[in-house]
Amino acid sequence: MDLQVIVTHAEVDRLLAKKTCERLFAYRQLQPWSPTTKKGIDW
Repeated sequence: MDLQVIVTHAEVDRLLAKKTCERLFAYRQLQPWSPTTKKGIDW
């Protein structure tokens, strides 16, 4: 679920969200934490 959608409709525990993201990234071992965004040609 997109956090931007959740934040507009409910209060979010940001520390819990950060810890959960870090834990999931570590478990999946697909990308490093913290994620990076790269501007594409069509942006």
